Amino acid sequence: MDGPYKPEFVELTEYIKTNTDANDSIVFVKPRAMSLYSNRKSLLIRKFDFNEILNSPADYIAHDKEKGHYGLDMEELRSRFNCLYENNTYVLCAVPEMDVR
Repeated sequence: MDGPYKPEFVELTEYIKTNTDANDSIVFVKPRAMSLYSNRKSLLIRKFDFNEILNSPADYIAHDKEKGHYGLDMEELRSRFNCLYENNTYVLCAVPEMDVR
């Protein structure tokens, strides 16, 4: 089964509903599905760029490891962001706050 009823996506959205604030926003390749099933704001970033993510209003990024959207290197993602949840298909990482001085 694929799509929003895939067990791994259900697990991800349940984790998000339980462990994030209602006002948090999540970058995801399918933002409408993420918003609908997690009850969180979601946004799409068409071309992954770490600086764009850091300067966006996003609090988290949810990445589909199987599909490899954005050509994202998982090791780089893990080194730059605090990954809080992972299952066989998805990883959810917190976007660090910008240090504004």
